[in-house]
Amino acid sequence: MSLLTDYTWQTKYDSDTLSLIKEFYEPALNCAVRYDRSTGFFSARILTLAALGIEGLIRNHGVMRLIIGCTLQEKEVDSIARGEKLREVIDRSLSNSPLVAENDEEADALELLSWMIARGYLEVKLALPCSLDRQPLPIQGIFHEKAGAIEDKAGNRLAFNGSVNETAKGWTSNWESFHVFTDWGGTKTYVDDEERGFAKLWTNQAKRFLVMDVPTAVREQLLRYLPPNDQKPKRLETSPELEASTLNTVEIGSIDTTTETNNQPPDLQEQFKQIWSMIQYGAAIPGRGDRVGEATCAIIPYPHQISAFQRLYQNWPPKLLIADEVGLGKTIQAGLLIRQAWLAGIAKRILILAPKAVLTQWQIELNTPRLTMIEVSELALNRKPFFTESEYNV
Repeated sequence: MSLLTDYTWQTKYDSDTLSLIKEFYEPALNCAVRYDRSTGFFSARILTLAALGIEGLIRNHGVMRLIIGCTLQEKEVDSIARGEKLREVIDRSLSNSPLVAENDEEADALELLSWMIARGYLEVKLALPCSLDRQPLPIQGIFHEKAGAIEDKAGNRLAFNGSVNETAKGWTSNWESFHVFTDWGGTKTYVDDEERGFAKLWTNQAKRFLVMDVPTAVREQLLRYLPPNDQKPKRLETSPELEASTLNTVEIGSIDTTTETNNQPPDLQEQFKQIWSMIQYGAAIPGRGDRVGEATCAIIPYPHQISAFQRLYQNWPPKLLIADEVGLGKTIQAGLLIRQAWLAGIAKRILILAPKAVLTQWQIELNTPRLTMIEVSELALNRKPFFTESEYNV
């Protein structure tokens, strides 16, 4: 697997003299274990045009998170004001524009898109304009951001921001340009800003846009394009890179135990890398990594603790109060949530405000799920006056 640092990235790309897909999109995705993208418009065909890069993302057990702009008509907003649920309105609105492949190329694109969603390689959310009191607004402004962030297996990050939408025309036909920033080349603050902006949207914390999962009906409509009999999409099967490879591709959740076509023994070092890659990034796999924090902690939670954790984590960011009776393990429930959120990368810094009387007790209990904390109190600071944030993960 290549690293982002193996390439020399331009500070600005435009479509005048360059193939944006060949010069930037495919090599960047070939390095990716995470690709976060916000775009006003999206077309499935971009996945087929950049199949080499998409295949690299899949080989790396990578995950693509996509936020797409969506708008409502006046009558749809009125329905919500009268009490109809937002999700039901969105579901009906999008279902009125069914996904229909007009040719074989579009069918292959939808097949690849549905396969990536079903296998956990792609997670999609919608961004809708809203008022400052979080009420949906009819068409008067659109989600117009066009930015992305890519991370490789070594943690190197690259971000880009410009005019290009995640569409075939955007990457191949239009006049587009964007700037690129890396966290190893003196522009780390720009990368951090893009990451924070995406995280704010993804967790539905933006003030002027509501961000929500793709409705069930639309997802089911899309999954009708899944290839039969658990086959791979046609676009990946005919990829030149796949044909040139002597090894089978590795699916998420599995370890490659195949041998090369010349019957040589498997490369154990490469298998170890795959194993540790799954361990390192497993918690971030959408829909399939939600229990990694629990599975790798040092305790076996009770059923009610697992139930509470799932309810909290599946409604991130949680806005619930854990109010069990004394002795039922409220601290452990919180610890499971904190551990999973940290491993999945959706919580970067966690502050726990504990009453002085239970501070030590909470630290002992939260160390059970293998959480490392720093105690910030008058006594603790007198005992250890100097510390570095990098020593601790919570």
